[in-house]
Amino acid sequence: MSGAARVLIAGAGPVGLAAALRLAQLGVPVTVLEKRMQLGRVQRASAWLPPTLEVFEQLGILDGVLRTGLQVRRIAYLRAGTATPLASFDFSLLAGETRFPFRLHLDQGSVAAALAARLTAYPHVRLAFDAEVVRVDQDSRGVAVRVGSALGDRVERGAYLLAADGMHSAVRACLGIAFDGVAMARRLLQVLTPADLRVLVPGATPATWIDAPGGWCGLLCMPDLWQIAMPLPDDESDEAALDEAALRARLARFLPIGAALLPLVARAVQPVRRQVAGTYAAGRVLLAGDAAHLAQTRTGLNMNCGLHDAMAAAEALAAALHCPDSADAALELYARERRLVATGQLLPYADRVVPGDAASAADLVDAAADGARARAWLRSAGMLDMPGFRAAVAGPGLPA
Repeated sequence: MSGAARVLIAGAGPVGLAAALRLAQLGVPVTVLEKRMQLGRVQRASAWLPPTLEVFEQLGILDGVLRTGLQVRRIAYLRAGTATPLASFDFSLLAGETRFPFRLHLDQGSVAAALAARLTAYPHVRLAFDAEVVRVDQDSRGVAVRVGSALGDRVERGAYLLAADGMHSAVRACLGIAFDGVAMARRLLQVLTPADLRVLVPGATPATWIDAPGGWCGLLCMPDLWQIAMPLPDDESDEAALDEAALRARLARFLPIGAALLPLVARAVQPVRRQVAGTYAAGRVLLAGDAAHLAQTRTGLNMNCGLHDAMAAAEALAAALHCPDSADAALELYARERRLVATGQLLPYADRVVPGDAASAADLVDAAADGARARAWLRSAGMLDMPGFRAAVAGPGLPA
């Protein structure tokens, strides 16, 4: 096999494109393989945290996403029917610790588009659509990826392959890498609405959680839509939950004003997952993002962690190409450290922040009333006390 110094990347979501852009900055030729015909534009609500904004700055897209996204500086916890928050956390408490004392709400499609636009400045990067990974082969010289498309199959060759192709990763499946854990019994009903929920929910901020008898809901404001997420009981089917009357009755528990007439542009039931790949490296192949780990949290840590995977993977791959004698060590270090981040920090954090528990709600109230505890809560929610989550921000050149 041959592919010279080229790196192949499966998946043109934010993780794959961020890795491609960092590799491009390091002078490494890249081919990104995306099975769709174009970049995904699904409105998937996303909260980008302070250390990830540092990554965006390094990649050269920060100014654009700041103009496009919504800066959220306060998180509120309400009780249904009351306007006074049970607890409120103000990101200004972090002003002395980060240049970005806020979280940025912007859908993943917009971030992917910004990364792709930036990639056009690098002639050694190729973005291939309608390119679905169907087989992966490798030997001591490189990787060969069989790609299916409307024009037939072909083989793409490279020195290494990065799998950033999501939770249903074809690369992970081709290599037989286990995805440990399960899609948990808990499920979330998610709906999107263009209505401004601050009009319907007094006291709401663009990041709000509402407690009501028998459950909770989360409100997340994006630049042009709001996402509402509500847990489902184990004995309720997806079909029953998506029924119009049942859905609006559930909304009325949290949004007593206007729930019956609230315009809805999308609705879906999503399982709550806690999974991690058995290994992040198999020979010349690395895994990153949702292909490597899944752990839904209220603060978007899984997705942010994936962006930091991307940066660390790019640095490891560039190091492997730059210093072939230590290539195996560079890839093994990436795999070991990033998997430890998932198992030692991401999954435990996700298990700690499942809302709806009376004890956790009481703890939030107490924390918000204590300046030091509120600051500690925000540091944790913003990745600032989790150094393992954060890829080292390196200079523009190759690693030393």
